[in-house]
Amino acid sequence: TGERATADYWTARTPKAQEVLLTPGQIAAQNQDIRLRDTSLVNLAAQPERLSGREVRQHIMAAMQDFWTEELPLEYVGKALLTQRQWLEARQNCQMEALPEKVEVRYAVTTERTDLRLLPVAEGWYSEPGDVHYDDLQGTVLGPAEAVIIEHTSKDGRFAFVQAEDYRGWVQADKLALAEQEDWLRYAAPAQVAVVTVSRKYCQAGDRHQLYQLGAVIPLGKVQGETGNLQPAQQGLLLPTRDDEGRLVIENREPVYDDTLHDGYLPCTRENFIRMAFRCLGDEYGWGGQDDSVDCSSFAQDVYHTLGLYIPRDADHQETALLKQVQLKDMKTAARYSVVGSKAQPGDLLFKDRKSVV
Repeated sequence: TGERATADYWTARTPKAQEVLLTPGQIAAQNQDIRLRDTSLVNLAAQPERLSGREVRQHIMAAMQDFWTEELPLEYVGKALLTQRQWLEARQNCQMEALPEKVEVRYAVTTERTDLRLLPVAEGWYSEPGDVHYDDLQGTVLGPAEAVIIEHTSKDGRFAFVQAEDYRGWVQADKLALAEQEDWLRYAAPAQVAVVTVSRKYCQAGDRHQLYQLGAVIPLGKVQGETGNLQPAQQGLLLPTRDDEGRLVIENREPVYDDTLHDGYLPCTRENFIRMAFRCLGDEYGWGGQDDSVDCSSFAQDVYHTLGLYIPRDADHQETALLKQVQLKDMKTAARYSVVGSKAQPGDLLFKDRKSVV
């Protein structure tokens, strides 16, 4: 509260706050190192065009997380217990028995903010009756203009099983636009980007108000039109929409760089870590991206994204993937505070011992 609830208070107390910690080249190298240390992050552009049916089945099962067993879980849908029928229908909707021996992947771009689910089910499953904020099927959220690889489709056709840059799971198929690989690469491996530097930014594309969150990147380019038939245009934001057949249509919009949108990534400084973190002050906690917000680990990820640093989505993966490690295990409280006070810097992440009881 008060002056401590401002970025200025903390930047003024941070030595060398504007010093560049990592150059773009060093950031690229560090991103590569993190990707090698953690398999949840993938280079989409380097993924194979064909997968075996067995591989896709393994991906689907892994994405289920705690729901991979066949035993009926203790979950609530609204105020009622999940039934055996609902459980079987959810698993059958994965349609794994229909997987061919060889799978030709498809390429798509998200056109709206969309939930990424552990199972192809739209309604929430909760640990407590009547809960609406902690959906156990919620993996994360994908924002607009994110490239994904489609590996499978649900039995009812409403969901696509996708590989995103940092997660696998089920998304609503009508929030994806199918693209030719060459056009899809503009989103999977963009040469230039604009970076969102506010907790929520809306862009008009077609008849939609697209919601981009802090750290989102919007590709820049000189094209527009339908995938496979793009036309030259001025340098602009490549906002993705879809036609009646579900194929990608790119709307080219002139970027307006201000306090909400930056031309490229921000310099990697302690000051920018602080200022970007404060952009979300006052926002509600959104489990897995629910309520158009972020949870703790996606908040940390989004702040890092604004500086071009790509870390895993979930906290347990972040803890093992980050290169700087300071151990506090088996220390008494005073000793821990001493270590944190002498070694921690703005931008560092602190992880609580998962065996501890709060």
